[in-house]
Amino acid sequence: MNSSKPLLELVRRDKRFSLQSYDFVQDVLEYALFVGIPSNEESMEEYGENGGHITGAALCRYAVDYATDQFGYMAPEVLAQLGIRTTSDIGDIVYNLISIGEISQAENDTREDFDDVFDLGEELEKSFEFSYVRRRRG
Repeated sequence: MNSSKPLLELVRRDKRFSLQSYDFVQDVLEYALFVGIPSNEESMEEYGENGGHITGAALCRYAVDYATDQFGYMAPEVLAQLGIRTTSDIGDIVYNLISIGEISQAENDTREDFDDVFDLGEELEKSFEFSYVRRRRG
């Protein structure tokens, strides 16, 4: 992300998030566009795509996918360092970016779309759950 003057002012105004926090959310948006709209109905439901528009809930889901892909087991720690501990934090970053014109919102988007979507820490942990199935001998 370009360190524009409005973005630097935003970082000064809202000290919860660093430039890297905003970079992360911008990267998640790019990742979501790169991955594209899911093709099956189950994925459409999970990611909440709406006619090519990424909803708040979908962006939160993509943030988990992107973070685990980029940072592996360190994803929870990296996001915590970025000040991103809840889906509401993602919403705050998105709406801060909207406030300075870095990204736009659809007519029906609201800040509340990001509140309590899921437990971010729990979802990050679930990304790394392993199961062991014992084979039968015989």
